[in-house]
Amino acid sequence: MPQDSPSEAVSAPVKAPVVKQEPSTEFPSISGPDGVPVKGTGWSMVSESFSGLLSLVENTEHLTNFWKANQNTLDQLKTASPKLYEETISSFSKRKTELKGEAA
Repeated sequence: MPQDSPSEAVSAPVKAPVVKQEPSTEFPSISGPDGVPVKGTGWSMVSESFSGLLSLVENTEHLTNFWKANQNTLDQLKTASPKLYEETISSFSKRKTELKGEAA
């Protein structure tokens, strides 16, 4: 009787298909410029939190880091409430303009 060879049973790993997940529309928390999470109770609270926290941002690099740290939440906001997302983006743009004026 022939012996089983373990090399015959080895096959390449099976890869699962890549499924792109849509951003969740559940109420998230956001991280402030100091990295501490700020929990919101609704999308308007999330937008208001961003606007309030932007005043703590000290320079454009800090602003960019703040944006990147909250990219997932901003994507969720865009899906859940496009109007609030546009208002939030406007707040980021306004703060960027202010910071560039202070640096001059």
